This record gives sequence, C-alpha cells and structure tokens, in this order.
Amino acid sequence: MLALKKLFRAVAVIVVISVVSLFCLIYYARSNYVSDKEYARMEQKIVNQNIDYSTDQNKKDNCLGMLRY
Repeated sequence: MLALKKLFRAVAVIVVISVVSLFCLIYYARSNYVSDKEYARMEQKIVNQNIDYSTDQNKKDNCLGMLRY
C-alpha cells in the first residue's frame, strides 16, 4: 500500500510539472506570435524607409545594424 502511495505521488508530480511546462510553452509561443497584418505593416515600414547608401556613415550604420541581429 505504501508503494502504491509513493507511485501515485510520483505520477502526480510528473503530471503537475508537465501541465505547468505546457502552459509556459503556450504563453511563450503566444507572446512571440506576430500576426500577418502586423508582419505586413513592419515589412512595409522597412520598404518605405528611404535610406541614402551613398554616405560612408549610413553604410557603417547599416552594417552595424545587420550585425546586431
């Protein structure tokens, strides 16, 4: 009987940890989700930027910006 209680407690702990991990995973996935409209808006914002690549400073800033990501 004691072994059965320990087994039940171990299963309960595993189930609780699994459920908490699942909720954390769902929360993380939803917080990083970008809708199609939002993605299109961000993409259009990048396209609409009129960057003058003729100056050395803008070239340097552009390279540093790419290194950041």
